[in-house]
Amino acid sequence: MKRKYTKLILVDIIIIIMSVLLSMMGNEGKKKLDISMSEWKSDYVEIKNNQWKISSNLENNSEEKVFLYGPYVSLSKGTYTLQVWYQCDENQSMLPYANGGKDSFIKATKAILDKNKNYEEVQFDLTQDINNFEVQFMYNGKGDYSISNISISKESNWKKDITLCIGVVLIIINVLIICHKDKKVSRAFRDIMAIAVISSLPLFFEGVNDTYGQDLAFHLLRIEGIYKELIRGNFPVHISSIWLGGYGYPTSVFYGDILLYFPALLRILGIGLGLAYKIYVFMINFGTALISWICFKKIFHRSDIASILALIYSTASYRLVDIYVRSAVGEYSVMMFIPLIILSIYNIYTEKNVKRLNITNATLLACGISGVITSHILTAEIVVFILGIFCIVCIKKTLTKGVLKTFIFAIVETLLLCCYFIVPFLDYYINVPVMVTDKAEAVKMIQDNGVNIGDYFSFFKNPFGYAKTMLLTPGIVLIGTLIVGIWLWKKGWANRKMKMAILFSVLTLYIASNIFPWDTLAYKYRIFNFLAQVQFPWRYLAITIAILTVLLGFELRAVEQRNKCYKYKKIICLLSVWFVCVFTGFYSDNALRNNYYDTSNLDSYGVMGAEYVRTGQKIEQFDGKIESKNLIKVNLEKRNGYNIDLFCENSEKVGEVIFPITNYKGYCVTDSLGNEYEIKDSENKLVNVEIPPHFKGKLYLRFKEPKIWTLSYIITGVTLVILLSYYSLRSKKYVDRTLWRKAENEKNIIDCTLL
Repeated sequence: MKRKYTKLILVDIIIIIMSVLLSMMGNEGKKKLDISMSEWKSDYVEIKNNQWKISSNLENNSEEKVFLYGPYVSLSKGTYTLQVWYQCDENQSMLPYANGGKDSFIKATKAILDKNKNYEEVQFDLTQDINNFEVQFMYNGKGDYSISNISISKESNWKKDITLCIGVVLIIINVLIICHKDKKVSRAFRDIMAIAVISSLPLFFEGVNDTYGQDLAFHLLRIEGIYKELIRGNFPVHISSIWLGGYGYPTSVFYGDILLYFPALLRILGIGLGLAYKIYVFMINFGTALISWICFKKIFHRSDIASILALIYSTASYRLVDIYVRSAVGEYSVMMFIPLIILSIYNIYTEKNVKRLNITNATLLACGISGVITSHILTAEIVVFILGIFCIVCIKKTLTKGVLKTFIFAIVETLLLCCYFIVPFLDYYINVPVMVTDKAEAVKMIQDNGVNIGDYFSFFKNPFGYAKTMLLTPGIVLIGTLIVGIWLWKKGWANRKMKMAILFSVLTLYIASNIFPWDTLAYKYRIFNFLAQVQFPWRYLAITIAILTVLLGFELRAVEQRNKCYKYKKIICLLSVWFVCVFTGFYSDNALRNNYYDTSNLDSYGVMGAEYVRTGQKIEQFDGKIESKNLIKVNLEKRNGYNIDLFCENSEKVGEVIFPITNYKGYCVTDSLGNEYEIKDSENKLVNVEIPPHFKGKLYLRFKEPKIWTLSYIITGVTLVILLSYYSLRSKKYVDRTLWRKAENEKNIIDCTLL
């Protein structure tokens, strides 16, 4: 069967590459509207020297006000870019608008004018022609603020439109071919797609949730940061220069972002940030449904049970909250890989041959753990902890030769696959003093953040809120599964596998609650203080819903033997779909949804807990200016992200240049002759370089990856090639062997007929 789709996959890859090349070729045409600065209006100041300027000396400056507005021009339906040249001492904002109710035709979000920049581009869409387009420039009453030029350009989106059409057509063709060639695959694909659509219902509202989307802005900045570095030619991305007003932030080093290259690629293709994020969420939902279906099919050997379990897992209450309330990209992305881990552990511990190394199970486990590590390091910590407990509980089987060999092989594979992420991560964690490492030794008291036991049974409360006020439960189906499992155990009908699933689901629910003694254990034992890095105990619910889903599978098989399965399956599916509809209703009523288009809609200082800021650094002092000492002349020749070219002329004394870039490991400064200059921390942890006397020439600031990082990429790449080659050859041998057996059987039938 796998051979059937080889040509199809090759065609898909070629079309995707052509689409990417199409999106990158040339600049799309722009139609610029010339608007004089005198056509704008202000109720507070008058235009002077062809610019509008307001200062904090103005009376009644305590409230935010519309400082400048206009130009009330007619615009046709389409996509536009608004370009603004400005100066401000504090961050200000602006909003495309239209009077008379026509603002509903404008799809835009308030844009931020960063104090460390003097130019901004803002994208917006018009769904209809309007004749009174307005832009409102807000002033918050702090500092001086001036606008020197504004222009509006209409974009030609033919490349984006063609790319989207190609993508849609490609999906349709793939679906039709797959469904036509194999009826079993057709049914499975139908179920998986239905599950993906059901779990994605909130995506079909306009915009994305920003009411209680606690982590949304942070992760949108991650996507936008990767996108900006890719179009600048920086790959792989380590430091995103758009953060902190251009000073940079190493999110890609500390926070695995391999999956976020997909929405970043969509941004390169011309798709807006909000839509790119929605497509990413849908693809994660589809991937979760697909992987969980395959894994549960392997465990229970039934397609119908696999479909039900994939539905239950994908629509579990906590998972929906993770996606649509918390916008916890790392956590809900990780849940796509957890079924792989469960399948591998199930296979390893039910393997009859206790002496043989099972490479397939080891690779499954390695792939699952690698996906977790490179998506969300805190969940990786949780997974390893629970796996450790499981290995201890099943110590007799764990210590058998075959299991030990498989685990060792899986660990080696995981290290090799994750090498590209682990090496830079450990390098920074050990050698770069940042806030997260500085606070690592402090005792973390997180018990109060645990779930109240009653919340596990609050199935239909409003899911929106912060911390403990939001919906924190595996859901009515999975809690019901646990209750039924306990009842079956009490009746003596539960087998060993069911008992193990019940024990570990209860254990993870206990750990996630506020009655687990987190504070006492963290205070007394170093290991528990390390485990308390998860911040919120309810993160263990991600493991709980996976275990309870497996328990449900065991229960369905048990009920199946009593010929009552169909009725229970129907009830379970209806309950799951009903809950998603209820959740979607709450989303409709409570989510304040915003449209995000590009970087201008995001606050670059949205660093959450500032975990990766240099220890002792004061980000409130960032002003975007180049500082110097004893230099006659310093000119900024060129800046592209964190790549900066300066012209410097020094006196007879040793001088200094402080770049407006945070000093993270990897930066280097060279001159035109290739001489490299030593970098040290400035007082505020910025890139500080000493300039020799009488120096006159250019200095170039660049990010240069350490050689050990480059080696780690090679190791991961070679490992992937070896694994893909191995399983491709094994698959080919399996197909050839199957075809040979089929031919032999047909030959034997013919011979028997002739006889």
